Amino acid sequence: MYTFNLQNILIFSLLLHFVLSSTKSDYAGVLEEIFQTNKYNKKVLPQEDSDEPLEVHISFQLFGINEIDEVLEKMVTTGYLVVSWNDLGLAWDPSNHNQVENVFVPQDDVWKPDVFLQNGFKKLVELGTPSYYISVDYDGWMTWFPFEVFETRCSLDTTYFPFDEQKCNVSIVIWSHTLNEIIFVDDDDAIIFNELFQQNSVWDVISISYHIYEDSTEPKITYTIKLKRKPLYYIFNILLPVEFLGFLNGLVFVIPADTGEKMGFSMTVFLSLAVFLTSISEVLPVNSVNVSVLGVYLLLQVIIGVCVLITSALQLRLNARSTSHPVTGMYLRIVQMKSKCCGRTVKERHVQMR
Repeated sequence: MYTFNLQNILIFSLLLHFVLSSTKSDYAGVLEEIFQTNKYNKKVLPQEDSDEPLEVHISFQLFGINEIDEVLEKMVTTGYLVVSWNDLGLAWDPSNHNQVENVFVPQDDVWKPDVFLQNGFKKLVELGTPSYYISVDYDGWMTWFPFEVFETRCSLDTTYFPFDEQKCNVSIVIWSHTLNEIIFVDDDDAIIFNELFQQNSVWDVISISYHIYEDSTEPKITYTIKLKRKPLYYIFNILLPVEFLGFLNGLVFVIPADTGEKMGFSMTVFLSLAVFLTSISEVLPVNSVNVSVLGVYLLLQVIIGVCVLITSALQLRLNARSTSHPVTGMYLRIVQMKSKCCGRTVKERHVQMR
């Protein structure tokens, strides 16, 4: 009796694999059966029952946040969708084609949902290009992977800039069909951080959620990306310098009037604050609804700088005034107001000087 050893088993397995391996003609036979024998029509919606809408499974794989443009209120992300549905018009029997169970066909050769980015920053363009292929299983299960650099509108609330959190949406819609014909179905992995996901240097992705609209006229799903700004850059380049300039604003009253540097020092601090206010305005959106707290603080610092300039000018005027000329009532009132703010009256100061 013949005994099977390990070597014979391996040789038999290799021979069996070689015999059963699918060839180019097998794949060509599958395509010929689908498109020529069965006369597949890509213009027909692949509904099994006209009373039941076609279920389209969709998920979103995110590669990374490329950019958040605060001025244009635009978010740029990189990723792709995984769109799946069942089309029995593309089914075949693998036993008739040497166990061919899967083929790839150009996306323009078969029916596919016309998926659009609804809140795109540019004109409305269908996702996918003719160079993309769709995976087709023998039971008619279709899987499409449209890759895209998504440019979407994002309304930003910069009230607490640079410690703000934002929510930006990526809205996907099937444009030419209603909910009676097609519905979106979420999978367990409806949102996936791809293994190649790259962190952004300015923004952290806190979470991603999605919502399928059941009350709209067309199939629609919205992915909401919650972002948090990394404030370290703005702390070192804006917040700390502004705080130091605000401190220097008060030091102008320490400089003696006879030195001649009092006005120049005040003007330098004022112009520095004005430059920071301008730089902040350039990175924030033109928005009259939400005003940045930091912008308001800088504006107050500029107003204080103006008051310091006016006070310094009056001090220099009084210092250069001849002693033979009497002090006018306006200057007396200013000195009295300043003395009251400091907790003393002019009379008390006069007695102490004696």
